[in-house]
Amino acid sequence: MIKFYFLITGLAITVLTFACNPDSKAQKNASPKGYNLVQPDDKITFNELLDEISGIAFYPDGKKLAAINDEEGYLFTIDLQTKKADEGVKFGKSGDYEDICNVNGVWYVLKSNGAIYQLRDTSDHKFTHTEYDFPEKTGYEFESLYHDKSSNNLVIICKKCSNDDGVVSAFSFDLATHQFNRSPVFQITITDDLSEPTGKKKEKKGAQFQPSAAEIHPVTGQLYILSHQQKRLIITDLKGKIESVYKLDPKLFKQPEGIAFSSNGDLYISNEAKNSFANIYKFSYKP
Repeated sequence: MIKFYFLITGLAITVLTFACNPDSKAQKNASPKGYNLVQPDDKITFNELLDEISGIAFYPDGKKLAAINDEEGYLFTIDLQTKKADEGVKFGKSGDYEDICNVNGVWYVLKSNGAIYQLRDTSDHKFTHTEYDFPEKTGYEFESLYHDKSSNNLVIICKKCSNDDGVVSAFSFDLATHQFNRSPVFQITITDDLSEPTGKKKEKKGAQFQPSAAEIHPVTGQLYILSHQQKRLIITDLKGKIESVYKLDPKLFKQPEGIAFSSNGDLYISNEAKNSFANIYKFSYKP
């Protein structure tokens, strides 16, 4: 009986240890505190205009979402009550547009080469834009853009950057000077938990983590980063230190490319069309 007691006690300690340290490995079918990523609370489905929805962000009023299409220079407005998107407003030529954010009523759009477009809405409902080029011309590819209020900088995160070896670099763009910092503002160390499952693809390419969207949680202040390639959601502090890793269900998240939070913490994740229709899922925040 004594041996049995110690066996049960040891098992309980092991279970408790894992529960208190959920970050020890990527968690399948698990969700960050306050969310249930297995069951969306709402869903918006789009037609072909937004098949390649690549970035979403809230309007300042919190009632509408802005969205961009990967290959077209249009900004679309999505009414969250009617669940309808408008026909879009042109802001630039066709290109590889990856993410969007709003800072004090001004829109910023990221291109895959690191260039940032600053958009301003004119009185006739058209956009003018100013383009700020990333200092490196080749070997850098980006898909993630977010605003860090603590520094008043925009931050872009590498998807594939030639100088990264075992890390993922992030670079800042100063909104006051409109200058990029040539040195990474932080780097995320790639671990096995972030990489693709083992197999020939991983053996050939090595460990990878390719962010597709990022946003700061308005309540907790943590950074949420998506990767559609690895089907991961990771949570870090604002210096890129990993706090937790979650595996996303590929049946639900077919190609997660956009992320946004409402002011109360409700989470919105957009998926490009992949053998289906593009959509946005809402996950209510219940801390």
